[in-house]
Amino acid sequence: MIKAFLFDYDGVITKGVDNEWVAGRLARNLNVTIETTSAWMKDIWTEFLKGTISEKEVWKRIEEKYGKPIDRQQRNIWFMWDEVKPLPEMLKLVRSLKQDGYIVGVLSNVFSVTKDLVNAQSGYDAFDFVVASCDLGHKKPEPEIFQAALEKLGSIKPEETVFLDDREANVEAARKIDMTGIHVSDHEDAIRDVKELIN
Repeated sequence: MIKAFLFDYDGVITKGVDNEWVAGRLARNLNVTIETTSAWMKDIWTEFLKGTISEKEVWKRIEEKYGKPIDRQQRNIWFMWDEVKPLPEMLKLVRSLKQDGYIVGVLSNVFSVTKDLVNAQSGYDAFDFVVASCDLGHKKPEPEIFQAALEKLGSIKPEETVFLDDREANVEAARKIDMTGIHVSDHEDAIRDVKELIN
């Protein structure tokens, strides 16, 4: 019997943006190639997603690679609210699930700057809780972040939990611990899949 749903945020609750967008903005701001900025950020992304380094440290490392200071305007690379705003149809689904008595949480790989933006705009308000990589030092598909979500669910078992994500590797990780996994490539299909599970 299903009792809870865990939603990835970006790409599931939202239309989805890729970290390449951020690398692309930095490339444009610094007048270098996206291949260059992607290479600079490859290791930095993982640490920033896990919250093991601060935004200040991110810029320190990028400046070391760039070879000169990067001003505030050039640092304007993070996602805008319009890019990480919940889709109305997904919010409707979340609210419907809650109304029917299900526990509904977010399980997200997210930079602290993006989490703060979503919080400030009340983007997480429809959910019972948020488990964010930047708070934990772990990111999907690492098992520790799934365990943190299960702890939030209390007595609810993995087999009573449905996890939705737009990355297949994350869905597979959830299935390995007996959650029902839904790979989201189309929002309408995902909504239908959820409704089929509970009806």
